[in-house]
Amino acid sequence: MAHSGPSTSRSSRAAFDETSGAGRIPSPMATARAVPGTGIVAMSSFADDTLVREMHDAGAGAYLLKGCSTAEIRAAVHEAFAAPARAPAPLAPVADRADDGPEPSVLRVIEDGLIDVAFQPVVGLLDAGVVGYEALARFPGSDRSPARWFEEAERLGLRERLEIQAVHRALEVSGGLGPDQYLSVNLSPDAATIDDLVVVLAAQPAGRVVVELNEQAPVRDHRRLGGALARLRAAGVGLALDDAGAGAGEASLNRLVRLGPDFVKLDGELSRGVDRDHARRAVAAGLISCASELEAAVVAKGVETQAQADQMRLLGAGFGQGFHFARPGALPASSAPPRERAASA
Repeated sequence: MAHSGPSTSRSSRAAFDETSGAGRIPSPMATARAVPGTGIVAMSSFADDTLVREMHDAGAGAYLLKGCSTAEIRAAVHEAFAAPARAPAPLAPVADRADDGPEPSVLRVIEDGLIDVAFQPVVGLLDAGVVGYEALARFPGSDRSPARWFEEAERLGLRERLEIQAVHRALEVSGGLGPDQYLSVNLSPDAATIDDLVVVLAAQPAGRVVVELNEQAPVRDHRRLGGALARLRAAGVGLALDDAGAGAGEASLNRLVRLGPDFVKLDGELSRGVDRDHARRAVAAGLISCASELEAAVVAKGVETQAQADQMRLLGAGFGQGFHFARPGALPASSAPPRERAASA
């Protein structure tokens, strides 16, 4: 591991500024990256996004704060050595970097748990009954979109930690789910292999949680991912392939066949105009047919009109998700299907 300097944040920051301002990096980092095949994990005693960027650009594959758990250290070391080799970027002086403004840093969001969750229902296209909710991370007081937060975390080597924090928060606030409804959480393939998270998810009641893996996210270790998913599915955790149809055709089908998911969630672009666009209908029909052969339920994402919902139902999709049904928000006071709520009113 490369250490960022003395134990106090002020002296450590000053020491790093001095070396980075001169176009240099701390000597342990310089020594480590001079040896081919060396994986670098940087550790610091304080949270500072500028320092994280500099360590990452200098060649660090992961970044940790002192006091993190043993499991986090193991995961970071595995990530650093599993990452493909890349040429380190030259360090720019700290003064040349743009200020991120008053928003909290990615590290502070992780350490202080500054994540909220919005829930969007997944509904049956035949009866409009709510069968589950997708948990979507939100960052209060921020002008950045959730996607930008995760992109920034990825750039800093912190994406898996941010994903884990989001999943823990979703589990904490999902107590209002109905007895037959599931909670769907989003994970990258790398995050899905972290042992502590697998243990937490596997401990949930069978059928209660569905893990969504994005179709386009890279898989760096297929064997490790397969083992983690096998453990989850044996414990009753469902698996969804998210944004199916968004990637290259052959790669999309290969991942669909390899994973054999319980749910296939069609990319929202397929829903937009599916009632009028022959090409979109053809692609959606092909994916729905493939999913049916694999005995996977199909969720049409991005449904914004009744016409789109009707067309997806006619093509064979069983479920829908999108603004036509509900925007992401808090769980309702009762998350029973709408018709049941109306009948009991």
